[in-house]
Amino acid sequence: MQRTNIFLTDEQQKRLQHRAAEEGISKSRLIRRILDDALGVTHVTASVEEVVRATAGIWSDRTDEEIHEVLAWRSEDPLERLAR
Repeated sequence: MQRTNIFLTDEQQKRLQHRAAEEGISKSRLIRRILDDALGVTHVTASVEEVVRATAGIWSDRTDEEIHEVLAWRSEDPLERLAR
């Protein structure tokens, strides 16, 4: 990934900030997505389970239930886990 600086109008900046806040993402991420859409850039995505199975050989003997349990644990807020 490369860093690029651009100048935006006040209106562009306002709308960008508003949309990013609505979607709960950073302005940078939103800009990249808008550019991808405008330029026809597509990304091949894989599910988390596919990535885990493809990259973590030590998990090859895990059941789907075990994998989902670990992924659910990892998606929790760390502070909530500590509160238990």
